Amino acid sequence: MPGFRTPGFRNVPGLVSKKLQRTCVCPFPPCYRVVDAIDGLKGKWQRVKRVSFLCCCPPFCCLIQRSAFWPPRREYYFFKPPPNDISFQVNEESEAILMRDRKKKLKKLKRAKACIPGEMYRFGLSHPCAEDVKHARGFALKTANGNTIACIHIPCPDVSSSPRFTLLYSHPNGSDLSDHLVGVPSLIDLARFYRCEVYSYDYSGYGISGGIASEHNLYADIRAIYQYITMEKHVDPSRIVLLGFSIGSAATVELLKEEKDRKPPAGVILQAPPTSLLRVFGNMIGRKKHLEKPTCCLDRFVTIDKIHEVTIPILVIHGKDDKTVPIEHGELICQRAVTKVTPEWVPDAAHDNIENCRVVWKRIRKFIRE
Repeated sequence: MPGFRTPGFRNVPGLVSKKLQRTCVCPFPPCYRVVDAIDGLKGKWQRVKRVSFLCCCPPFCCLIQRSAFWPPRREYYFFKPPPNDISFQVNEESEAILMRDRKKKLKKLKRAKACIPGEMYRFGLSHPCAEDVKHARGFALKTANGNTIACIHIPCPDVSSSPRFTLLYSHPNGSDLSDHLVGVPSLIDLARFYRCEVYSYDYSGYGISGGIASEHNLYADIRAIYQYITMEKHVDPSRIVLLGFSIGSAATVELLKEEKDRKPPAGVILQAPPTSLLRVFGNMIGRKKHLEKPTCCLDRFVTIDKIHEVTIPILVIHGKDDKTVPIEHGELICQRAVTKVTPEWVPDAAHDNIENCRVVWKRIRKFIRE
């Protein structure tokens, strides 16, 4: 069911290779086989466009950069609820029909560029029977590169007190905001568990964000939302914690490098951080001795050459069974970090399921308290 796929509790025996999915209760359309066939063709067309984008005569350095981004099909939109709009839970077919009819009446904003600057929006999922994401509010920001990106804010669920800190989350390269709002665990779970407020954003070319995914745009994206948090929302940097997952760690480290002469954030958490893009590709073809060699001039997302410029506490978390970005990447980054704390090497954790491990949540909480 599109939009309802979640990472699942992969550290539970028997569920390691499975994903949790919400059950669709939509009625079958009269020509459901045709609808399924069209949906399959759309998926294939997306892959064809992706391959064409990668291989359409780019210079080699551009090919390397493009191969780092794998935006999923858009599964969400922003909207302003009309007067007398009622949101409800969907548990059976009759309610699914009501939800489908309700969504047809909504004015859906499927491009961040269509959003009014400064306005907050509700977050809706494209699937007909999917419920709205209640605890997140969407907004749009324009970056220095001219792209308009989609962002979300999740307030602290504990309304009786102010948030303990502000978390800025940068997601991996194969997901967008919808995955991290309906997944298990979700960004809402992070806000609830740590009693904090959470900000996140979709990279240029992801979700409803405009522009094309690139390293240059990625850095402009995180810079835009960080400036929004500190300058427009007036959050003191000493109350901000940055969390970058996979390619999001490259954006996080670049931001810290740019902000090193200003008041720094409280700390940074890097989950499954790659040292650089070419080094990851080298691991894929069996080259394991190239990690500590000098960086190639064509390489991209070279976190390993920037990490020494970060002077705030750095917590590195990596799964020992990570085949996508092997643990050697995290170990090398940890070695070169100036103000590192004790890292967390998680047994039986791979690249995609590291957030499902209890030890990770406890370690982050301990790091924040320190």
